[in-house]
Amino acid sequence: MPTAKPQECPVDPSKLLEEYLQLQRQLGRITDISSGIIYMLDPEGRFIFLNRAVEEILHFEPHELLGKHFSVIMPEPEYRRVSRERVLPDFVGVATGPDNAPKLFDERRTRGRRTRNLEVSLLTKSNSEVKVLRGDVTGIICAEGAYDAEMLKSGAHRDDAFLGSQGIIYDITKYKEIEQEKMELEGHLADILRVEHVGRFAGGMAHVLNNKLGIIIGYTEIIRRKYGETDPELAHCVEQIMSCSNNAAELSSQLLAFSQEGVPEVAIVDINEVTDKALRLARHGLDRNTQIRHQVHASNSRVQGDATSIQNALLALLLKVASAGDAAGDLVIATKSVRVDADFSTEHAIVNNFGDYVVVTVIRTGVVMDASTKKRLRRVFFNPNTPAEEAGTGLGIVAQCLRKHRGFVEFTDASPNGTRFDLYFPAAVPSVSSDV
Repeated sequence: MPTAKPQECPVDPSKLLEEYLQLQRQLGRITDISSGIIYMLDPEGRFIFLNRAVEEILHFEPHELLGKHFSVIMPEPEYRRVSRERVLPDFVGVATGPDNAPKLFDERRTRGRRTRNLEVSLLTKSNSEVKVLRGDVTGIICAEGAYDAEMLKSGAHRDDAFLGSQGIIYDITKYKEIEQEKMELEGHLADILRVEHVGRFAGGMAHVLNNKLGIIIGYTEIIRRKYGETDPELAHCVEQIMSCSNNAAELSSQLLAFSQEGVPEVAIVDINEVTDKALRLARHGLDRNTQIRHQVHASNSRVQGDATSIQNALLALLLKVASAGDAAGDLVIATKSVRVDADFSTEHAIVNNFGDYVVVTVIRTGVVMDASTKKRLRRVFFNPNTPAEEAGTGLGIVAQCLRKHRGFVEFTDASPNGTRFDLYFPAAVPSVSSDV
């Protein structure tokens, strides 16, 4: 018995229209909650659709850009770099392939050749702020949607079936800032590493050279005393040897000083700002689990000195104490203003110039200094000169910085379980004491 043909259900046009309108509303909600700017351009590059993200990212209401050319949100150099009409004339007759194809904001290609990961600077509404963004010009919107599928099926030329460009742009401003800070940190770390290696090498070479020069000068002095008075010609030669030896010794000292300190730029420095910058740089080199507290209490935070030297010293100390030991702990960096007088000096066992100081305190909890560590610290900080083997290292950089700025250091056990460093820098202007 033949199978009966299924009866087709009648289509209710009103129901289809309702479903279509409901789908439109759902798609509208999806575009409105997107964190990226979803846009559509007509064939001439004018905006015909923008979601609400453009308001948060570029401060434009969508209706303010509708009908306007996309160049209004770009600086002129960026427009020349990513605009189809400006870029493609340079590629006439050139076979680029998918990998080397130009990236365009008003893209017309689809599938594998569409634009991806185009980084472009866009202007906000005020035109005073530039945000760096990364956009996938076709984004998550199907590139096929920019063409009339029916016209293509009927054999129409793609240019005739072209409806416009569409894409999505994500704001990566904060990621670019992090990337910039990371590059800056890497540069500072490279400088510290370079100074460390140069300092060690120069310190070792200067030590050896000074020993040799000491022997030469010593024996030359013996010759001068024994034979100089009876032989004028020999006395002249001895004087030349002594002069050259002393010059070589001075050059050796200058080389060591340059490798340790560089050329300072003396100016009024705000310690609060320097600690903030050093801490932001150090964050990239710290363990993610390290809790960081920044406490700014210095009422007068200005000192006279070299900002780069102080920043590198703080960065070196932060990274040094953060990497000490295996125990997890917090990292605290704080500033305060103190007045060093006779009572203060007695209480803290410090013999130094009295006056106003800005103090930078670095505390690492979870790590306690043992006797050998304290002995090493005393050797680094309290000797008239940094030992050759410490020159250019983390602690050596701190010691050299303090000496250059006529400051001093205290290091103690922090209650209940930790290590504390207090770096004292003479204040540029007298201030009222405010302790923490």
